Amino acid sequence: MSMDVVASLITTGSKPSAGDASSKRGGPAVASPAAPAPAPVRSEPTVRPTQETLAVIARQIDSYLRSVDRSLQFSVDETSGRMVISVRDASGNLVRQIPGEEALRLAAWQAGSGATLLDMTV
Repeated sequence: MSMDVVASLITTGSKPSAGDASSKRGGPAVASPAAPAPAPVRSEPTVRPTQETLAVIARQIDSYLRSVDRSLQFSVDETSGRMVISVRDASGNLVRQIPGEEALRLAAWQAGSGATLLDMTV
């Protein structure tokens, strides 16, 4: 593959045609002008769900969790002050905890010592 073809592939994404001027003069093909910039994305104002909507969603989640023999427990870790979500099976055994114990210990250590994990100066 010639350098002209490689240059054309890089700049235009296609091989030069047989009549392409850049392939005759030996220089790289010139890229076509860039497409116009897309219009800025407008975000809609955040709409908070009503209490009724939240209740419906909570019932749906609870129904699903019961169908797979799981339950959720919400609590606040006393040491770190973080919200903890525990997923338990039908027997009450802990399946998963978010955040995990290690993350909670790390958060408590950081809060107690005032230390930072990453100290960057720019």
